[in-house]
Amino acid sequence: MYAQGRTKPGRKVTWVTHSAHNTDLADTAHGDAEALDVGVFENGKYLQGNTARELAFYLCLGPIGERLGLAWGGRWKTPDYPHFERKKWRTTR
Repeated sequence: MYAQGRTKPGRKVTWVTHSAHNTDLADTAHGDAEALDVGVFENGKYLQGNTARELAFYLCLGPIGERLGLAWGGRWKTPDYPHFERKKWRTTR
């Protein structure tokens, strides 16, 4: 996904090469992944959130993840609407 928008067609969908999504990070508890991204699909097509209609799906999902106790990337200064992670995973062990 890192190549998309850089060396492959499409808009950038990720900004990091080393993230909490990986299960091999030294700073994650027991090598567990601490984050996940969700994807919304319609008729087999991935909806990236490029239109107001597509973004509305992610804006509905964000609060659901928050009610489940996850931190949502949609609240960040540079929003990452599909992203969820365990709250305070970097400081809680």
